[in-house]
This record gives sequence, C-alpha cells and structure tokens, in this order.
Amino acid sequence: MRSIVFTSMNLRLSSRSARLCALVVLCSAPAIAQPVAPAGPGGNRELIDGVAAVVGNDVILVSDVLQQAALYARQNRSGDPKDPKLQRDVLNALIDEKLVLTRAKEDSIVVTDEELNRAVDYQVQRILSQFGGSAENAEKAYGMSMDRIRQESREILRQQFLVERVRQKRFADLKPSEADIQQFYRTYKDSLPQVPEQVELQSIVMLAKPSAEAKSATLALAHSIIDSLKAGGDFASFARRYSGDPGSAQNGGDLGFVEKGKFVPEFENAVKHLGVNDISDPVESPYGIHIIQLLDRKGESTHTRHILLRIQQSGSERDSLLARLKDLKRRALAGEDFAQLATKYSEDEETKELGGSLGKLPLDQIPADTKGKIADLKDGDITDPIPAAVSATQSGYQIIRIAHRIAPHPLDPEQDRAQLERLAALYKQNQEYTKWVADLRTEIYWEIKTTF
Repeated sequence: MRSIVFTSMNLRLSSRSARLCALVVLCSAPAIAQPVAPAGPGGNRELIDGVAAVVGNDVILVSDVLQQAALYARQNRSGDPKDPKLQRDVLNALIDEKLVLTRAKEDSIVVTDEELNRAVDYQVQRILSQFGGSAENAEKAYGMSMDRIRQESREILRQQFLVERVRQKRFADLKPSEADIQQFYRTYKDSLPQVPEQVELQSIVMLAKPSAEAKSATLALAHSIIDSLKAGGDFASFARRYSGDPGSAQNGGDLGFVEKGKFVPEFENAVKHLGVNDISDPVESPYGIHIIQLLDRKGESTHTRHILLRIQQSGSERDSLLARLKDLKRRALAGEDFAQLATKYSEDEETKELGGSLGKLPLDQIPADTKGKIADLKDGDITDPIPAAVSATQSGYQIIRIAHRIAPHPLDPEQDRAQLERLAALYKQNQEYTKWVADLRTEIYWEIKTTF
C-alpha cells in the first residue's frame, strides 16, 4: 500500500514543512509564522549575499534558502541544514511560493491590515508564552528585538494568508466524487492517521443581556473619554487602557487601512461622516460602544482607530442566568430529556433545533478551559454552568452534557465518514494545486541563479 502523510485529523500542518516534504496534503489554514532564529555564533544572524533565484520581479536570496533550511532542520529535529538536497528542496518550495504570490497580486487578492494585525498579535503572544511571558528571553532566543520579531512575523503571515487565499479561491469548492472517496480509502487506508478520542456533546446556552443601567453607565464612560480626548488626551493611551478589542488595543486602537464593507454597518456609517482626525460620538454596535477616529481616507479605504467599550452584565443578572442553568441541569439529571430542554430554552440559534447537539468533536480540539471541565465526566454527566462565546458579539453561559465518549480508533469509512470526506477532498485539492503550480512554472518567468 502507498503511504500518505498526515499529522492529525484536522490537517493543520506546518506550511513550510508541508512544502519541503512534498506532503500530499497541504494545510487547510495558514500555519503560525515563525521568525527565523539566529544562525550564526553569538546570537547574530549570518547574512549571506547573493541571489538564489529570480521569480517575476522578485528575488530569493541565498540567505533566505539557508535560513529556511536551518529552520526546517530545527523544527523537525532531523536533517542537515547544509545538505545540498534539502537546500534545493527549500529553494524550489520558495520558488513555488513566489509564483503563487505573483498570481495573487495579478488576481488582486489582498489581506487587510485588521486581520493581519490580529494574526501578528496572536503570534507574538504565542512566542512570549513559550518563554514564560518574558520578552527578554524571547529576544535572546531569536537574536532580535520584539519589534523585529513582530515585523518578520507580519511579512511571513501576510504571504501565508495570500497563498491560502489563492488556494481557497481556486480549489476550496473542489469536492471529491464518491468514486474518488472510495479510491482514496482503498489506496491509503493502511496509512491514514488514527481517529483521536472524541466526545459527542450537547449544550444549553443562555446569553448575557446587559441591563439598561449597564448600557447607560458605558455611554457615560464613553462621553467622559471623548471629552478627555477633545481636551488633548492621547487616543492611543486611552485605547490601551480602556478598549475591549484585544486585536487593536495594544496598537493604540489602530485598525490600519481597511476597505469599505469590512466593518459592521454601524461602524462604517459613523466613519462615513467623519473628517480626517475627527472623533465620533459614541457609536453602538453588536460589539459594544465605539469611539472612532478617522486618520486617513484613500478611495474606498479608510484608516481608523477606535476604543471599544463592552457593555458589562451586572452581578445580579449573571447570578440569575446561572441559577436558571443550574435548574435546567437538575431537571435533566432528574430524567427530563436534555434535547427537549435545549430546544425549548437554549439561546444558541445554531444548535437549539438540533437538541443542543454540538456533534462529535476531537478532544484535542476542544478549548483547554472547556476540556478541563469535561475531562473526568462520563456519558450522561452534565457540567456546571461555564462561560460560552456563541459569536464575536454574543456571550453568556452554558451547561454541557456528555452524550457519548468515543475512544481512539482506526478510521472507519462509515462511522468516520465526515473525516474521510475531508481527507479525500484535501487530497484532491492538493493534487490540483500541485498541477496548477507546475503550470505557473511555464507561465511566469523564473530562473535559478545559484546552484546548491
């Protein structure tokens, strides 16, 4: 039997490892970018002059190739970064990436500053967490300042987003036929990854609904902040202190240039009536209360920053919501059908008509805080109320019932049909993607300048 390489059922592979190893399945979402750690002695990066290849109007430097070969060897704990074959594989992977990026530019595919800022913030926090939150230790390990780490992460993430957007645009809708699925299973069944432990869950969600008093208090705070800003207060400082938008607060509320149609209507309507450097009155949206400043306008794009004040639920309102959920838990454990209770009382519109069913979820994909609450529960057990985020703008509390635990097992084509279909689809999409990249090599100018 042929072998096929997967790392997990959700197929979130390292994008660079996937390219270098020529895996048959590429990642389904951009991987986390990793700035290149120092290659030279004493923590200094070794800069090597020379052009390795030219792709369209872009160049790939010899230093790019050597740094990525070193990164691959470190991440996989195998291989010699000085191995000429590995270096050639890296160079070809970088050429393919540049070809796809060239086509992304031609197709006018863009990544907004807002989503890029969020991704960079997440990546920086991820790096810091690896060093106990110490920026000093992270800088020492990477041989560069946090500002430089942020800058390099931004460019790597931007390229990964663009490559993935091209993949999605061209191949996301490509579905395997039944014959494709069966052929895929027959060919690779002996090397498909084991299905990890899963849990079938049901939930009843109740959303937090702040009172009129809480909204009034938040509006009063917004007016107070606006008065301070108009009196000369520093917008960025207020954003870092008060804003409930974690993606922009650390950047002083800066959202960058964003195209029309990317923000909620309430936000965009307010920006439309602002002049450059004007500060808005309080703007209410599903996210809370915004204070917005327009920094610049270019065509249909605007550069804004904002302070988001979330409307908090009072303690008495929260206590009442928790009491109602505890009563529903008591009724279910006393024998009432959980699915019927969910249909009647749950405020999660996507699951209530399904009896609160969340489906079968791999245990390792469940958020750590929720996983900790269900780790020791058996079939039929129900959690105490725990926080729930239904969407970016709706949150509250939920109780979760363990409908069924499923032990790890080899993939079964009937029981695990959904996973099999996803694997077969990704395999088919990757085959077409590989053919398409090969075609790009005949359509776009490229030339290797340095032989490894």
